[in-house]
Amino acid sequence: MTYAPQQNNVIRSPFAGGSKSRRRFTSSYEDVSFRLLLNRAGVQVLSDLVIYTLADVLPMQWVEFRDPAKRPAVYAFKQRPTYTPAGCGWLWYADIQLELRTPFNGLFPLTDELDSQLETDTDEGLTT
Repeated sequence: MTYAPQQNNVIRSPFAGGSKSRRRFTSSYEDVSFRLLLNRAGVQVLSDLVIYTLADVLPMQWVEFRDPAKRPAVYAFKQRPTYTPAGCGWLWYADIQLELRTPFNGLFPLTDELDSQLETDTDEGLTT
């Protein structure tokens, strides 16, 4: 599995006394690529997921594999998987390229004591 940032997120601005570096965005998407070994039924399931369920472009939730807690993250397929035979007639390699849209630290909504998400249009306040 390979993770790579989609773009350089650092801006360097030269000044007379040196240069300044700062972040371009607070978060940027990452490209994730990997290979799966599937039987013919697995190829069909993966193809159906991409083409029919996600309509080639819709996001999906899956685990963040770098996260020890395996929390969910949001992914989208960058393109349809490519399939190549794995040396026998019933196994196939699926090369997959995803766009990871959730930062590695994830999304942690604020909740109250009942695990209900706090909303912005209420009079609830945060206390420490």
